[in-house]
Amino acid sequence: MSARLELYVQQNANNWGTEGGTVDAHRIATSWSEAAATWNCPSDSNPSNSTADCPVQWAGASFEANPTDTLLHTNGLQGWVGFDVTRDVESFLSGTANYGWLLKKTDEGQSGEAEYTSREGTASSGCVCVAIVAGGYRQRREGLTPTNGRCGRRAAGGHDVRNLAVIDAQQR
Repeated sequence: MSARLELYVQQNANNWGTEGGTVDAHRIATSWSEAAATWNCPSDSNPSNSTADCPVQWAGASFEANPTDTLLHTNGLQGWVGFDVTRDVESFLSGTANYGWLLKKTDEGQSGEAEYTSREGTASSGCVCVAIVAGGYRQRREGLTPTNGRCGRRAAGGHDVRNLAVIDAQQR
């Protein structure tokens, strides 16, 4: 099996320096709500104020320290890019909770800015997850429409592939 998280770089500030900079994908380690996540809370009861209205706080996210994969961003990089998330997807299929991934620069002090399109962005350029499983069953989902911040569908063999970075999967 192999799995890739594919994202569309909509804008690149072209300030990555002459050698570029790296961006890491980290598996998120705690449940969160798309509509209520803030810098301070995974699920804030009142995300419109500047107070942390949640019993458990996080500083931007609770995520695995070691990145799942790393991508080199360079000046001029636009279009589709991908992270190898096979190890995480295999873990999800074995029972590890799936809360998606967090993307951040390896060195957050280094210059470099890019905007990834989401489902709110350019049509057909939202994030997708592609998984190749036994027998060549290809799962891919674009144009996300999550329910309660999560998507889900049963893949071949009845494995739950819900929440692939808030990504559903379907046979293609």
